[in-house]
Amino acid sequence: MKFTLSTLLAFQALAGSSLSAALPPSQEASILPSKTILRPVQRRQNSVPAVPLGPAKFTPKTNVTLPYEGINDTNALVRAMMKHPAILLETIDTISEVQCSDTGVVLKFSSTEDYKTCLGAWPANDFIMVTNHANGCDGENERGIFVVQGYTFDDATLTLTAAATRAAIRDQMDDAVIDFQHTGTATTKRGLSGSISADLSGSTLIATDPLTIVANEAKLESAISLAGHVHYSFWQFKVTEFYIDLDYSSALNLNVSAAVNAEYSTDLYNYNPLAVSVSAFTIPGIIDVGPMVEFALGIEFAAAGAVKASVDFVSTITDANVHLDFLDASKTSSTGWTPQNNVTTDIDAQVELQLNPYADLKVALGVNLFNGMLDMSAGVEAKPTVINAFAVDLDFTYNSASGVTFAKPAADQCVNGAWFASTFHFGVEAFVTQFYTKTLYEVDLPIYESQCWNFVH
Repeated sequence: MKFTLSTLLAFQALAGSSLSAALPPSQEASILPSKTILRPVQRRQNSVPAVPLGPAKFTPKTNVTLPYEGINDTNALVRAMMKHPAILLETIDTISEVQCSDTGVVLKFSSTEDYKTCLGAWPANDFIMVTNHANGCDGENERGIFVVQGYTFDDATLTLTAAATRAAIRDQMDDAVIDFQHTGTATTKRGLSGSISADLSGSTLIATDPLTIVANEAKLESAISLAGHVHYSFWQFKVTEFYIDLDYSSALNLNVSAAVNAEYSTDLYNYNPLAVSVSAFTIPGIIDVGPMVEFALGIEFAAAGAVKASVDFVSTITDANVHLDFLDASKTSSTGWTPQNNVTTDIDAQVELQLNPYADLKVALGVNLFNGMLDMSAGVEAKPTVINAFAVDLDFTYNSASGVTFAKPAADQCVNGAWFASTFHFGVEAFVTQFYTKTLYEVDLPIYESQCWNFVH
């Protein structure tokens, strides 16, 4: 005997379940993230301009813009107000050589005109040289910050020697605005491609004498991108603006089969065979973000009697977005969580059964600014699932972490007392650990209302 349910849903089944059944130790397949480093952008030109640049190009300013970039269009822009006027040496193409130590900076020019312009535009002391060079000037993947106490110069060799103190960038800022954009990935390779790929097809989730559960097909293709804005005031020692926009799309194909050989089994099983984390990213000394995404597969299962059953689930999300404001819950919102799903359930026996496969999506962010001046965590969790209940009598009890309950048919309604029901539960919740939790979206959509189960022999 086979009983089949098939329906097209309007939302994706991504369930965040937490059940207490004992399981064999899981063979967790993990794809660990590799950190993406955003490096200072090299803005020096390949050739010396034919016409010397004007004095404004060489004049130190308190407002500076520092660009950073990584692979796969990962980029960030730091706009800072410095404690002292600052000159970005990387913007002066005619500086042919830079040598640095903890107590000084030596510059050699290839243009007499630009050399003289710098001598005329730079103050005698109390200004900042920002380096983007090797030769002991910068930490790895960082710009160097040197506070100049004074300098000497040699017109014959076009050399300027500055007495300067190396400093941390955060100690020389009064205000900083950081805008970043990131496309992450998690694959078996280290690096970024802008997508998440996972394939657990053929994995045996549970293998015991009374119960076998197999993921016949378990494939995920997903893409995620991240953009954010942070405004930190060093005067006030606090963040004044902080928000992140997360874009997400995915295609999930999941087929899970279960075989119960014992006369009786009522355990609920929760198994997470896969954890995938999208690469974090960092601008050394300025901002560190990560990890980003975790994805797991599992199943809620209960049965009374021998049975073979399977659930086939296909789901796509094309354009989901969450705007997460770290400071103001009223500004946090979500759009586009409108996936298309197809669910088919096959059962070969007249038994009591609960068979709820799920995929758990969690986007969690830890953000650290300026080596600990601000340390916050936030995230988004999607908690949907498809809940199936099949019963040969009205006394069957079921349990789902979703909290969904079914109204059973009346005792005299079904001739043989058997009934079934199926529904879809979906919720999206945002949280900023230090401040608030907010439900962005929640819905229960019946697939099949509780109704009699008429057996077909």
